[in-house]
Amino acid sequence: MSVSIVVVGICWAGLLAKLWDLRRNPRNHATRWLCVMLITISLACSGQLRPVSDRVDGLTTPGTTWVLANCLTLVAGLAAQASFLHTANPGEAAVRKVRARLWLTVAVIVVIAILFLTVKSNYAEFHAKEGTAQQVPATGAHSYLYVAYLAVLAAAGTQAALAYAAIADRFCLRAGLRITATGMAVTVLYGVTKVVGMAGYQLGLLPAGKYTESVIGSLFTVAILLFMLGSTLPAWGPRAGLDTLADWSALNVTYYRLFPLWDALSKAFPDIALDAPRSWFGRRIPLRNASLAVYRRVIEILDARLRLRPFLDEQVADSARGRIEEAGIPAARADAIVEATVLKEALAAHRQGIAAGTPAHTPESYFHDGTAAQTAWLTAVAKEFPATVLRPRATTDLRAGEVRR
Repeated sequence: MSVSIVVVGICWAGLLAKLWDLRRNPRNHATRWLCVMLITISLACSGQLRPVSDRVDGLTTPGTTWVLANCLTLVAGLAAQASFLHTANPGEAAVRKVRARLWLTVAVIVVIAILFLTVKSNYAEFHAKEGTAQQVPATGAHSYLYVAYLAVLAAAGTQAALAYAAIADRFCLRAGLRITATGMAVTVLYGVTKVVGMAGYQLGLLPAGKYTESVIGSLFTVAILLFMLGSTLPAWGPRAGLDTLADWSALNVTYYRLFPLWDALSKAFPDIALDAPRSWFGRRIPLRNASLAVYRRVIEILDARLRLRPFLDEQVADSARGRIEEAGIPAARADAIVEATVLKEALAAHRQGIAAGTPAHTPESYFHDGTAAQTAWLTAVAKEFPATVLRPRATTDLRAGEVRR
């Protein structure tokens, strides 16, 4: 399986981008290990270029560059894990964990070298038939060990990358981690496919041919490219404005999602919006000053709810909770659905001039610290607001001792 010169060029370009990032914070252990990962991947891919592998194998023995590339790939997998460990557990704890994995990787590499030197492989046949219709997979005892350990490293790395992505606060970092995790998942698939190809060929279950090797090679290439993109995106993405663009897009989406709730409240209390957009589009997507627009929309919703307070009825909330239990709706949505139902019925009562018989309690979610938490809560309520499936019975049926204004 040879590697395209384009892939090799991308690898070295990615390494240069990450080294530039390392200059800003040379003591960052996570970035150091990412650089180690990129260096080893770049060397592994460079060694698999046909002119390089032919030259090295001619000076040594057939398959030397292949085994070296495999060992470098294992070091890259270790380096990726080490980077995540230093990110999640900075300090001596990460050093101890990395040291243990480092010694294990060294031991595996030593065993691979011993197996390569002592157990017969088919590298000569592999190179002779490479690229032909009779192409065979490179097989050997050390290859099975390499693939097995690589799959273990990739599986652990996938889990770590996804866990860290879940708490990452920047778009480029979060996206980079998820792309890296995808690359590791593809690496696991590559390992499984390679084992099936080797074992199937040796057992006579799969015929030799270029197709199987091309699938394995494609998976390897895709994994490498995903590694390059995912590991370097946090370095060049912010400079390209991707974080800013993502924040702007998220604010516009939030503004749009708040619209159904804001629209209903602003119709009941038109004066809550001091400078409401006049166009259909502007009322839904702010485009300019998105952060300020979302902030104002949240304040306007809170102001309208405060003015709607005499019409918020606890009996409506109780009825909605009962219907939620009957419908088997997940608890994660329950509070937002109850609040949306209470607001919808309160607006109807406001139009009729009927005050609440039992004033509703204000949900604790309104007392979240920070605008971000309140915005998230109101967005959840606005999402449920247009639904009518859980609307309780007519307001006049639910309210005992109602008072007409």
